[in-house]
Parts: sequence; C-alpha cells; structure tokens
Amino acid sequence: MDLFHLYGSFTGPGAPGLFEGTDSPDRADLLYDPNTGNVKLDASDAAGGVITTYALENLSGRMEPNDATLCPFDGNSTDTATAYQISQTDLDGDGFSGIWDLGDIFPTDMGLVELEDFLSLDQYCGTMGSGYFEFDLLRYFADDPRTWVEGDFDDDGDVDNVDFGILYGNYSGPLAGGMDLQATPEPATLALLGAGGCLLLSRKRRNGP
Repeated sequence: MDLFHLYGSFTGPGAPGLFEGTDSPDRADLLYDPNTGNVKLDASDAAGGVITTYALENLSGRMEPNDATLCPFDGNSTDTATAYQISQTDLDGDGFSGIWDLGDIFPTDMGLVELEDFLSLDQYCGTMGSGYFEFDLLRYFADDPRTWVEGDFDDDGDVDNVDFGILYGNYSGPLAGGMDLQATPEPATLALLGAGGCLLLSRKRRNGP
C-alpha cells in the first residue's frame, strides 16, 4: 500500500482538497513538486513492487540533468541523463523498491495538464518481463504546513490519543500489515502514520492499458 492510498482514505479535519482523483492501484507513480521541480518515482504499485527500468523524455530539452540523482543499481546499469532524456535500466533486473528521489529535474509551476504535455515519454517496467507502462503523474507539495500529515490531527502541537480518536472516526480504508484500529497505539506509532504523508497530491487522468 502506498501513501496515496493510505491518506486518500482519511476524511477528517484538513482532508478535503488534499487528494484529487484516484491513484491507480497497479501503476507506479511519478511524484512532481511544482514548487521545486522535484521528481520522485514510487515503485510501490509497480509489478513486483520494483522498477527495473524507466525513461522520462522532454522533446524541448527542458530537464535539468545536472541536478539528477540517478539510482546506483549496484553499479550495473545503463544510464542516460541529458536535457532531453533521463533514463536507467538495471542490468541485473533487481530494480529499486520504495521511492527514489531523482532531484529537482523538472521546471516549476506546472499543472497536471502541463506536466503531461511536458513529458513526451514517461514509461517504466516493474519486474523483468512485466511490460512497459506509463506512470501515474501526481503533483505533491512537500512543504504543506498542515500538521495532520504528521499525525497531529487536532493541530494542538502533539500526537496523542485524541489524534488517534480522530483518525479512528474518519478513516475508511484498509490498513497495511493487519493493523487494528481498535487497539490504542502509542503516540509514536500514530506519528509514523503521518511521517511520510506530507505529500499533497493531485492526479492527472490518462487512458492507457
């Protein structure tokens, strides 16, 4: 389960407007921060939970290859980093899991339509042989000031059982790992629910396989 799915099921204070649209459960995500131009690739929903190859292209040469942080792939990969294309293939086929931060490689202030137009190609492959797919393109705001993404749902400066009660009363989705919302968690555990959630996302829809 990726962070978009987890926080997309929260409907409590501060939630309206945080998530627009529905993230595809079987596509990897490209996360774009319009404030900084930062790009992250989230392999959570790719086949096998990994990305073994990806390619991002812009025909007008507006990417920033000098700011790109390429995945090391154990030192055995083919890499391209130019103003027109940033791509990698893991020759061992292991790929990377989780989220890889490519750096501030895109122009800032693009909306979802502009982001889609900017990318003449955005494809990835999960486990070897699983096929090539387009990323789900998502916008996020890493510096969103709302404290609920850290577990402080009542915005009182701490994370405690009151915050858990708000989560319990407003969460409608499944939890990973069989977590039981009937059991009262430690405040630190509740904070972990929000630790990675400071991604204010909006999603563009595209037709595809």
